[in-house]
Formats: sequence, structure tokens, C-alpha cells
Amino acid sequence: MRNLRPLGLLLFLTTVFVVSIPSWGEAPSVGMVVSSFSQTGATHLNLLENAQASGGQQTSIKASSGLMKQGLRLNLSAIHLSRDLGDYSLMERNGSITSLGDRFDGEEQMASFGVDYVKGPWTVNSEIRQTLSQSPLSQRQGSLKVIYQMPRWGSQLSLSHVRAIQDQPASFYIDPESFATKARATQLRPAITRLTYDQIHSERWKSQLTLMGGERPEDRPRHLGAGYRLAYAMGDTWALHAGAEAIRESRSDQLKDSRGYFDLDEFDIGVAIEPTYNLIIRALVGTAIERESKRGSVPKQTVGTDKIDLQVEYRKARLSLFLQGNLQETNTKLKASQLSGGATWEI
Repeated sequence: MRNLRPLGLLLFLTTVFVVSIPSWGEAPSVGMVVSSFSQTGATHLNLLENAQASGGQQTSIKASSGLMKQGLRLNLSAIHLSRDLGDYSLMERNGSITSLGDRFDGEEQMASFGVDYVKGPWTVNSEIRQTLSQSPLSQRQGSLKVIYQMPRWGSQLSLSHVRAIQDQPASFYIDPESFATKARATQLRPAITRLTYDQIHSERWKSQLTLMGGERPEDRPRHLGAGYRLAYAMGDTWALHAGAEAIRESRSDQLKDSRGYFDLDEFDIGVAIEPTYNLIIRALVGTAIERESKRGSVPKQTVGTDKIDLQVEYRKARLSLFLQGNLQETNTKLKASQLSGGATWEI
């Protein structure tokens, strides 16, 4: 049976669709990103990734056209994903436990295609992504983001929506209230919507307010949340920022898996330093507190997760390089880490 711990709600409820705003005269580019991740402990609940591996690597190559006269830019990516699924457990109807890693080697090929459109204060970003290889965890995903800039007031409003269709292998679980053996859904349809308002208050102060809502009706209740972030420029070369976020699952929705209802509160503080014109260093530390309600034989649980993120970005002429790493550890000694790096070259 898949062991879904509260740690995963952090990823399940706070997935963000992030894209850059194109600028006029932007040149065509090609880039490559390689990342490696590992995890000690249970699998995660995740809105856009239904299987969390204990380790693996991902390599992606992305090509983008320059912004055309019509205000369009095209993006194409090829992705190779290799995951260790030995800890991804499946429960058969008779109660026996098997590993997905015994049936599937975790190798997947994916592709994505995106279009950016810019006209006046409007920017529209869209992308579709799909698994190309045979996989019990295949997915199809579409995303759309609309941005409206209001330079007169120093503000920006954006609305994004991500929707996916995910396959997962047949498996069963024991209901903690009735103790009946029930089948898990073999296809998930998660969706998440975000409304974000950015405001420049002065030369030094900037804030961001986010409202969000999401669903994965096949196995989790709907959730609503809000977040607020404040940034202050300490000087010409460095700035501080802090943020808080709260998310709640709807108690009016029926539970359809072996877990209770989740709540999440997250806090973080970070710094961005630009020691030279070409170099930017970003660091962040934060804490997330997740609470799961009691349900039948499953007791009430509270899990705290500490995280550290560090990113270094270097730009010179047509070349951009970045290196990013993050660590997470809970008070129950579950650990997760990721290291990624990449390069982009303007043609």
C-alpha cells in the first residue's frame, strides 16, 4: 500500500506554474538542465506528480524562438526522466504488497510545446506536456497564464491555471473507518488555479498577494489558500524578502483514500545578493507545519518540515548558467534533497 505521509502536502498544495515574461528583441535560445533528487522516507502527495520516487535524475533540453513581430514566441522541450520506484508500493486486493519498481524501470520520455504571446500590457503563456513513452505513470498536462501589467500604478495582475490527466497503476487500500478493502483510482485529474497581484510600493518596497484553489477529485478534497510576500531592497546590490502561506482542505468533501484532512502553514525568509553585474545569489530558509486530522484508526498527526534553498545564477554575453540546491527534513526524520544545474545559450 502506498504510504502517503503529511510531508507531501507541501508539494501537493503549493505547486506553482512559473514562466518568464518575454521582452521585445529577445533572441532565440537553446538550453539544457540536469537535476538529481533523492528522498529518504515515504512518498509524497503531489498535485502534478502522482508518483514520488526515492531518487532519480531528469534531463531536459529546451529550445525557444525569439519574440517575433507578431508578438509570438515558441518553446519546445524534450525531457528524459529516470526514477527509482523500488519504494513505490502497491497493495493487491488480497492484501499482498508488491513494488512498482519490479514492473517498471522508471525510464520515461516526455515533450512539451509552449506559446508566449505579448501585446501591449498583456502577456499570455501556454504550454502542453505529455509522456511519449509507455509508462504506468504517464501524464498529459496543459497550463495557461495571463498577465496584465499596470505600470502607471506599479502593479501587475496574473491568473494561471494548470490541469493534468495522470495514470497510476491499479492498487488497493484499507479504509481506516470501515476497514474495507477499496480500489484506488487509476486515473487522476488534478487542477490548480492561482490569482496573483504584485505591487511596487516604493523604490525599496514590493509585495505580492496570492489566492489559490485546487482539486484532485478522484482521491483528495478541494483546497483553498492564500499567501503574502514582502520584499525590501536594502541597497543597490541586495534585498530581503519574507513570505507566509496558509492552505486548507475542504471538510465538506468526502475523503476517498486512507488519509485524513490536511492543513498547511508555511513561513520563509530569504535574501538576494548581486555582488557583480553578472552574478546573482539567492538563499532561503523556511518551515512548513502540516496537520492531518484523525480518521478512524489513523491518529491526528502534525509534521514540521524545515527547508533550505540556494541558487547561483551567472550571465555573461549570450551565456547563462545556474546551479540550485535544496534540502528538506521533517521532525519525523524524513529527508529530501535536489540538485540541479543548467545552461542557456542565445543563438
